[in-house]
Amino acid sequence: MKNALFQNGFFKRLASFHGDTRGNIAMMFALLALPIFLVVGLAIDASRASLVRYHFQTALDSAALAVGSIYADHDELETIARAYVDKNFIVHGTTINDISLVDNGQEISIVGDFTMTTYFMGLIQRGTIEVSTETEVKRAGGGLLVTLVLDNTGSMEGSRISSLRGASQSLINELFSEENNSEDLRIAIVPYASMVNPGQEAEYLLSPLDLSTIDTDEPLGWHGCVFERSGVLNALADTLPSVLGGYWTPFIYPPGSDNNYNWYNEDSANENYQSNNGTGPNLGCPTPIVPLTNNKAKLDAAITNMTHWNRGGTLTDIGMAWGLRVMSPGIPFNESAEIDPITIGTDTPQSLWDSPRWRKAIVLMTDGESGFYDGYGSDSWSSDYTGYGRQGTGVAYELYGSSASRSEINANIADLCQEAKDDGIIVYTVVFTSGVGTDTRAMYQACASDPGKYWYAPDNDSLANSFEQIGSDLSRLRITR
Repeated sequence: MKNALFQNGFFKRLASFHGDTRGNIAMMFALLALPIFLVVGLAIDASRASLVRYHFQTALDSAALAVGSIYADHDELETIARAYVDKNFIVHGTTINDISLVDNGQEISIVGDFTMTTYFMGLIQRGTIEVSTETEVKRAGGGLLVTLVLDNTGSMEGSRISSLRGASQSLINELFSEENNSEDLRIAIVPYASMVNPGQEAEYLLSPLDLSTIDTDEPLGWHGCVFERSGVLNALADTLPSVLGGYWTPFIYPPGSDNNYNWYNEDSANENYQSNNGTGPNLGCPTPIVPLTNNKAKLDAAITNMTHWNRGGTLTDIGMAWGLRVMSPGIPFNESAEIDPITIGTDTPQSLWDSPRWRKAIVLMTDGESGFYDGYGSDSWSSDYTGYGRQGTGVAYELYGSSASRSEINANIADLCQEAKDDGIIVYTVVFTSGVGTDTRAMYQACASDPGKYWYAPDNDSLANSFEQIGSDLSRLRITR
């Protein structure tokens, strides 16, 4: 039997199967067909998702460009953006899920996502995929509110005040350059020393019992400076004058051992307040505030008239507090409550202060340490009169006790800077001259909105350079939006 099988070649043919590989390819293809099919299918779905995402990105870009030139509340802008995306993104097998918008006044950001039905991923239990993308555009156009809070104390005498005039003028010229529309620009100037001069508005800040009127032609007349209000909450706050404790009183430096003049003899009032030997009721009272305006001639004149004012010391916290009052829309200065011309006639007219189209900035400059000063050197008093009164009395006592340390005043300045930033105001700070302590310089650096908006300017040239850079930065905020 065995011989017969061998003779018939059965075992020979059986043995030949071991070396026969002619069917391997077909078998391997059969085994790999499904994975190959899945890989190709996934690649097709992925390519389709990428293409659809491109179309969705285009729709988002169109929506952002559309709402970038519209000024309305957040919900309305988001509704408009969704309508643009719905109109421009119509792709079979997709569903738009969410469109969210962020408007920070300078930029419009839109984030969206959609669900896409897959052709092949369903084979691995992935019937849909979610795709998200975002876009951001600069706002078209833009307005700018700027307040310059400038140190006009006695230490600015000579080349320093000249340098400040030149630097301030260059900044204003930059903002009024031909590239910028002055209709979208408002600038205020707040000169400060140990007090401020609210100008003509000062008459409306007084208690009805104060009948003083401004008379700058008379040496014994009131020139517009005010004592700060009583009460810790009122002293630096932007409280309405009509609120209890909210009125100011006219600044009058009375005759005395450190201010030798006679109320009945105007010749006794020496109007040369640019020295410690000045006398009269307006010692230390700087040039008036210029409220927000786009009248360049008025701003130029104010810069030209800026000078140093001796006596009293340096109270930058008072200057910064009035910088905020000038910028904000409430009384005593309500220029920023003006309706943005672009929104007039719309369903949602907005003030310059509230409109996301308008940016707000304060430039705070000082040339020294804040503190009270006794210019006459009298043993009878701890300081000259200031906007807070004499050190250790009245409002000065309410804020600082019997004497004010530099750190206490700096803490007030820091709080006011933070208040400005909380209100959406960009804060630039400039420390002029090399005689300012490192602690004060650190405080001003922290006061700035970011480290790039703080300048230490130890000399006249660096002061000019810092104001030039600030002017360029402010101008870019308007041109690139």
